Amino acid sequence: MGQEEASRPLDDIKKEMQQALAAKDFPRLGRLVEEAALLKDPAAYRAIITFACRGDDRDLELQAYNALSGAGPAGIETICQEAAKNPNFKTRVILQGVCYQLRQDPRAFEVLVSGLKDPSRVVALTAIRWLRDSKDVRGVAALIDALALNERLRGGRMVHDINNALRQITGADLKVSVDWRNYWDSRKGLPADKIQQKSKSGKTGSGTRVAPPVTFFNIPLESDRILFIIDTSGSMEKRDPVLPDPKDDSKKKAVPTGKTAVPKREKTERKKGEPGSEKEKEEEEPPEERQRILRVKEELIRAIRALPENILFTIESFDNEIAFLNDPPALIPATPENKKKAEYWVKAMRPKGETWTDTAFERGLGRVRDVDTVILLSDGQPYRNGKRLLQDAVRKEIKSLNRFIKARINTVGFLQEGDNLRQFLSDLAKDHDGIFVQLR
Repeated sequence: MGQEEASRPLDDIKKEMQQALAAKDFPRLGRLVEEAALLKDPAAYRAIITFACRGDDRDLELQAYNALSGAGPAGIETICQEAAKNPNFKTRVILQGVCYQLRQDPRAFEVLVSGLKDPSRVVALTAIRWLRDSKDVRGVAALIDALALNERLRGGRMVHDINNALRQITGADLKVSVDWRNYWDSRKGLPADKIQQKSKSGKTGSGTRVAPPVTFFNIPLESDRILFIIDTSGSMEKRDPVLPDPKDDSKKKAVPTGKTAVPKREKTERKKGEPGSEKEKEEEEPPEERQRILRVKEELIRAIRALPENILFTIESFDNEIAFLNDPPALIPATPENKKKAEYWVKAMRPKGETWTDTAFERGLGRVRDVDTVILLSDGQPYRNGKRLLQDAVRKEIKSLNRFIKARINTVGFLQEGDNLRQFLSDLAKDHDGIFVQLR
């Protein structure tokens, strides 16, 4: 952008911003964001926040984020004020990320700390993640205070996320606020590297016992608001042979990782084209319990039965149709009655159709309110009308859907489906701070 455009009066730029917003012309608004940022004026930064940080368009928000992250000292005060007091929680979420980029300034770091007390759960979860990623010991005391508060009030994912943040910042492995407070009181004033060093050199816990979380295929369900999204496409009828564990050296060469194959049996070789006996054919077919849908049903029912009653959950199945456990879709408490209802519903799932992963997330995140953890189990890459969908496009769409929900997305896939599916599910989990598990 030329100097002549950049030197226009801010009032002219703001007037155009308002017109572009009214017309939903987000590309034009993005160009005006860049022009306003060149003024390096507090009022210009406020205009960017007002018109481009509302949660209307993800690409526009990224442009505003980049423009604000380059703000000098003149803009930081304005950004921090808006991050703390703007009435739109989506604006506060975006500005939490900007303050993370500007965190060397004490005012910006304080915004991250104060975000722990934000009335919006989404803003608080965002603040926890940025404090964790900063690995800055300045946030430890506030995180411990927030942990104590959430142990009494919110619980669920908030408690687990704060614990994870404290572990990554300090190197200690504790579970409850009283232990963290005792630990931190003995280390106040130490340099960050000395804190990590001391944590690794000796015992850090007091022996306080906390019940382990329920798991689903070894993924801890560290939440009290869970949405299970289960692939019921036609390929879930497949039966998979057991692949050797790559950690077992004696079996490493039997089957290449990610390939579907049955290890050769030591039998008398037949000539090419010679039919085998019916018994041999039966032996070559993986047993019924290796059918994907049956394995998933069994594990899902086991996990649901184990959920404490204070947990809210629901289930969504998808192929080229979408179905929910309850109508209208909503999280329900894990009471004995609801668990039994879920068990009958899971047992009735039947594989058919294609893998409409994008639609599953659009409906799940769009219709089920207050979800903060998603478990996606899928055995295929996203397909629609006989065509494979671009993985990057699906990931981008899910990022957009989740940007003001901040659900942690964990993924489960089947090793036998190969590298492409594994990469997609692994990347999707990383995009949303989740865990990827592959089933053998």
